[in-house]
This record gives sequence, C-alpha cells and structure tokens, in this order.
Amino acid sequence: MGYTEFAKYYDLYWTKDAPALFEKVLNRIVLPSLPENAEILDICCGTGQLCERLSRRFYRLTGIDNSQRMLDFAAQNAPNAVFSLQNAENFSLPQEFSAVVSFFDSVNHFLSEEAVLNLFNSVRKALAPDGVFCFDINGITAFDDGWDEGFSMVDSKSACIVKPLFDPVSGSIVYNITIFEGCGGSYKRIDTAVKERYYSDDKILLLLRNSGFNEVQILDGCEDLMIKSFRGRHFFLARANSV
Repeated sequence: MGYTEFAKYYDLYWTKDAPALFEKVLNRIVLPSLPENAEILDICCGTGQLCERLSRRFYRLTGIDNSQRMLDFAAQNAPNAVFSLQNAENFSLPQEFSAVVSFFDSVNHFLSEEAVLNLFNSVRKALAPDGVFCFDINGITAFDDGWDEGFSMVDSKSACIVKPLFDPVSGSIVYNITIFEGCGGSYKRIDTAVKERYYSDDKILLLLRNSGFNEVQILDGCEDLMIKSFRGRHFFLARANSV
C-alpha cells in the first residue's frame, strides 16, 4: 500500500502549486549554473509534473520512482521525459547528470539512516563531475505544525481524507489516507498509508559527507528562499569531491 493506490489523487490534488514553487527554487540555486540541454535526474519523480516543467525549457529529463502507477501518470504528463521504475537506494542509469533533484520531502520517505546513505551513494555515482544534488526535507517545524488536524480534498466524484500522526519520540509520521471514489451511484472506499521520518539537518549533513559530498549549503524554504508555504522545509545543495 502507499503511493500506488494514491497516485490518481496525488496527481489531482498534490501537484497544483508545488511543482511551480520547486521550479522557482531551482531557478534561484541550481539552473543558472547548468549548461544548455543539461541532463537532469528527478528522483522520486511522482507523476512527473516537475519533469514536465523543466523539459519545456529544453533540459533533458529522466525521472525514477518505485511506483509504476505514478510513472504511468508521469509518462502522460511529461511525454518528453524518460521514466524508469527503480529503487532510489540502488538505481542504475547509463548517463551522468549535471543535476540530480529530489523534492516534496522525498528523502523523509527513506525510513532509516542506512537507506538515506544508500540513496546519497547512488546519487554520487550518477552525478557528472561538478554536478549538483538539490533536495528538500521536512524539518521538525514542518512536522509539528498542525499535523493533528488533518486535511481533505472533495470534488463531485471523490473525497480524499488525510490524517497525519507524528510521533516526536521516534521521529516517525504516518499519513493515513482514506479515499471515497464514486462508482456507479455508490462509493468505493480505499485505505492506504504513507510513512516518513524526521532527520535533523546535522544528520543529513553527516550522511552527505559520508557519501563524498564535501560542499553543502542549507537553505530555509521560508526565511532564505522567501516562500511562505515552505515553512519548516529545508533545501540542501550539495556538490561532491572529484573522482
């Protein structure tokens, strides 16, 4: 269970504003340093909305995700990008990338330090010399702010209810998701859950350095990048030692 069951509603509701905001971040801290037609890899690309926006600008986009259902939507949304069903911890692709990105707190979905380290090692191998790795995490403020309230999205054909539960002791959060989907005059109920884990900036920084990323900048989404809806979201910009 997880994003496979949730893919349709993720594509409908979760991708309205965020891709444009993440592109705004890239415009400021990543894209100006890239060559024309640069190869960009989007890890945990979801339904491909960010890939679509960047491919319109003639960058060459590759997206990986571990949900085929998400990638089915991605292929429709971003027909000029290339998508691959892979585990981000140990992915393998033939080309090197000028930039690797992973947004929407995707790193928080890796539930152990070992998994995050494996991800960073795989990214390190995929980057071209002088390539850059940009990603975000939800900091403790993001997890603390209003998670007990939950939220919902409703239209004429369906309803999606999300109830997050955050455990500050373990640092884990579970998004319990209930979907009611219209079906021939009645409603079909779908229950699923998505898990995340909180990591401190210092822990992420240590794991990056253990993977060979020696130059790391941390930016606060609200205070540094001036995007109010990114309160508690931290962006990492990392470069590695030359091989």
